Amino acid sequence: LSHLSDATFVSYFPAELCLTCQDLRRSLRLPGSLLIASSLSFFRLVCIIPLQSVRVQLRNPAHGTCGTHDEKPLSSSAMKLFGMYVTVIILPYYFNTFSYAHISRVFRTWLGSQQTLFGGDSDCVTEARHVKGFLDNEIRKGLGHFLDYWTERHHKRGRLLAGVLSTARRLINADTNNTISGEIVNLSIQLGHLPINFVNWPLVRRIAVASLALYQDRHGPFVGELYAEGLLLQLFAQHKGSARRKAMMEFAHVSKSGGTSFCSLAMDNGCQSDTKRNCLVDAFGDDPRYFDQSYHEVLRGDCSTSCDNIEKPMKWRLPVSCTARRMWLRRYALNVYANEYTAFGGIKSPVLAHPCRNMFTVLQLRHPYDRVISHIKFAWIIYLLRCGERDSRAVYFKHGNGTDVWSALMPAPTNNYLIRSLLGEVVFNLPRGAISSEHLEIARELLAKQYDVLLVLEDRDLFQMSLRYGLGFQRLNPRHDNKTPKSSEESLPGDLEQLYELNKLDLQLYQFGVLMARLDAIVYDAASRIVKSRVTVTPSPSRPPPQRPACSPGDMSKPHCHVEEVGGEGRCGWIGGR
Repeated sequence: LSHLSDATFVSYFPAELCLTCQDLRRSLRLPGSLLIASSLSFFRLVCIIPLQSVRVQLRNPAHGTCGTHDEKPLSSSAMKLFGMYVTVIILPYYFNTFSYAHISRVFRTWLGSQQTLFGGDSDCVTEARHVKGFLDNEIRKGLGHFLDYWTERHHKRGRLLAGVLSTARRLINADTNNTISGEIVNLSIQLGHLPINFVNWPLVRRIAVASLALYQDRHGPFVGELYAEGLLLQLFAQHKGSARRKAMMEFAHVSKSGGTSFCSLAMDNGCQSDTKRNCLVDAFGDDPRYFDQSYHEVLRGDCSTSCDNIEKPMKWRLPVSCTARRMWLRRYALNVYANEYTAFGGIKSPVLAHPCRNMFTVLQLRHPYDRVISHIKFAWIIYLLRCGERDSRAVYFKHGNGTDVWSALMPAPTNNYLIRSLLGEVVFNLPRGAISSEHLEIARELLAKQYDVLLVLEDRDLFQMSLRYGLGFQRLNPRHDNKTPKSSEESLPGDLEQLYELNKLDLQLYQFGVLMARLDAIVYDAASRIVKSRVTVTPSPSRPPPQRPACSPGDMSKPHCHVEEVGGEGRCGWIGGR
């Protein structure tokens, strides 16, 4: 499934049946409807098509090709019947290793509690067919709140998303086998009607998978599992196609969340970026902001030290639009960059904050308590190296290094840093203690709908599934850099509980992000059995930029700075390529 189609139904055609792109497009009269070549040896074609009239040609065994005779147009109802036939009869025939509970077990693998995660025993597989209530109470509550929130927000506005939510609700409450199969098909049709550049595709994917999970929790595994699998493959095809179309990646690097390792891993997988700067671009001004310079001066008092001005101070960013960023990356033949500051926009309201949606967006998550401890250790090392051990202890931390000192010195990194990183500069620069539950709800919304891939640092299986099938990477083991020396342990405040209290909203956002990542993993897992990451990888340093007159991001609209699409064409997992 190498390209995106505005798909509405997945049908698998064996070698005995074939369609021609010309007839298909002429009969459908819809842009973007196309045939997709399959890598599966036992399929001639994999077609993702709307349920409308289409000409089907029978293969002439004598000629070994599709004939040009005996063409018969099929009505909409006949096409639907034909699609059901090839899906329900032919697909199981070729995939004869499918077990009844296979897709249901994919859901249990990523969402089920330990009591319902069955091992490989065949009796357990049989038992799994009849189990309801496989979700942990917290997961069930989280999925329910997730759908309730979006239903409430969009039941009177956002016609496209409202239709998807309405169908997802009916799917959850389906009480018969025919009803659930019909609602899955209806949801597939609605997805096919969404624009190919619909900005909320990540949210749509998560809504669809959440509804399937809640249905299974209430009613048990699907009877018509092939319908559910077809929907998951359709979502995966859209995801992969989106990465190829956008051809560039923006990595939201939340400091001390494994971003340095991810940048190295991206380079190992053929991506092109500035490895000397951790994938940062100097011209964009996205470098991290840690320290409050004014409080640093309060700690210094009347003393003169070698670090009167501390590095990585809090400061505002000069605006560089997403269009200018993309043009600049194209000009210098790069396809990945990192933003280690905060999202763009959000000046008038944090609801308007956003990453660059004209690129493929990736966010890596780490447990906020581990992250803030790592951040304090790193800040301590900065002081020791920049200010010297004597001045650090005798001047800047002579009154101790409790949570009150660290939170005043680093108000953003020590107080719900993840929320601040998603909601733009106004929220990022709020004083300590100013992040509220309202900010948390907005951050949940933006995380669910704006980030194509979510990586969870602590969960190895989830992390590698997201790398391989979310990003298409082949090399999955990151290089762990920046190991903090043991001497940094003394930097930790004695009142850690107070530090954790300052990050309790971040913990809730992290837990929500992990849940969204697990919904994505269900799509990846379903696709992993037939879609392989066969991407040519050439791990090498970024190629030197083309020799052209220097241009800043602000100059990209000028004629001498404008270039055609030359950057981002190299393969970087699913990113780029032709």
